[in-house]
Amino acid sequence: MISLLLITQDINEVKLISEFCKEKNILFFFLKDEAQAKNFLLNEKITVSIVNSNVVKKPEYFITELRENNCNTSLIYIGKESFKLARKLLKLGYYDYLTFDYDKNSLFSSIDEAIENIFAFEKIKRLTEDLEKVNEELLKKTNELEKEKNNLKMYINMMYKIDIFSKEINSEKTLQGILNLVIKYLVERFDTRIILFTLIDKMKERVAASSGIHMDSLKDYEWDLNDLKNTPWATLIMEARQVVKVKYPLEDAWYSKTDIVTIFPYGFIKVPLYTSKKVYGTIMISMENYDKDFTQEDEFFINLIAEHTSISIENIQLKETLEETKNKMLKHERFATMTKLAVSINHEINNPLCAISLSLELLKRKIDGEENLKVIKNIEQNIEKIFKITSRIREIKNISTKEYLPGIDMIDIEKSS
Repeated sequence: MISLLLITQDINEVKLISEFCKEKNILFFFLKDEAQAKNFLLNEKITVSIVNSNVVKKPEYFITELRENNCNTSLIYIGKESFKLARKLLKLGYYDYLTFDYDKNSLFSSIDEAIENIFAFEKIKRLTEDLEKVNEELLKKTNELEKEKNNLKMYINMMYKIDIFSKEINSEKTLQGILNLVIKYLVERFDTRIILFTLIDKMKERVAASSGIHMDSLKDYEWDLNDLKNTPWATLIMEARQVVKVKYPLEDAWYSKTDIVTIFPYGFIKVPLYTSKKVYGTIMISMENYDKDFTQEDEFFINLIAEHTSISIENIQLKETLEETKNKMLKHERFATMTKLAVSINHEINNPLCAISLSLELLKRKIDGEENLKVIKNIEQNIEKIFKITSRIREIKNISTKEYLPGIDMIDIEKSS
């Protein structure tokens, strides 16, 4: 609703403007006291105010106080003819300046234009506010995009580092090499933290590598994962295979009673190393203090390290199992070969030896003389020795060898069992 306030002591002026407002359907008010008028304008939303100098003697102070209190009414001043005063008031923000001898058409035109002016001002104000909101949104989006850009850059750098790590760890041939490499990469990111690499075997967990605390200080730390009272993390690690994060272990009903708080009084994160087959161990890293948690990027990095480490440990153990199986197969093949050899010896050597032994017995009956009998006896002893060797070969299950010639080994009959 358009409203107009007339501030004047001229009753004829009141009648004139009230009739105009009636025709234009404008809500009309009038006051003849400056203080009341000022208070009215500060508490009501008035579209146009006509200020007569017969009430407001100092129009410059009047408008200044209104604007300072966020009153945006469009002001028309009526006073004596004065170009200097008119110029001053228009500069301060009055919409129009009329002299006492104004004609009514000039006044009515000024009111209409003032109303249009206030509407234009309100429209511009709304547009300005909308633009400010748009700018705020754009700034917000720009900041978000910049943050996303920085995050993306950080993740790209992290993935590049993880890619190098995966190549290095896949080339490691021993478990100790894997332990050393993992500790190296974790120290590069968490150099001020305590880091433990634990291994789990038959529900027993022990520290295999560390940083920030010497291994000699950890030699007595071993946890039985069947003892849930002293290892409250066991179920989450071994069964759920979840990351365990404890921020206030000294205040925790379970963890405060375990010896883990002596290493990690400020809290820790414990990430399981596992594949579909089993849990191999964990990576544990301390929090810096009570108030500083691990960032999302920190946890992402640790989890990637854990995933690649788990696969590498599984591969190492698989290679060890294959090597052990290969050795067993070779041993079995050697034993099978030895068995076949024993059968061959029994057939190819023992049978002719039996024939030789029988022939020697017949020869012994026909030959006399002490020297001849000594020769026959010597032959009999060697035949007996060969019989013992062939019998020994049939009993061998674990083969032992010895060097016969440089680069050539032979079976050690005496040491084989």
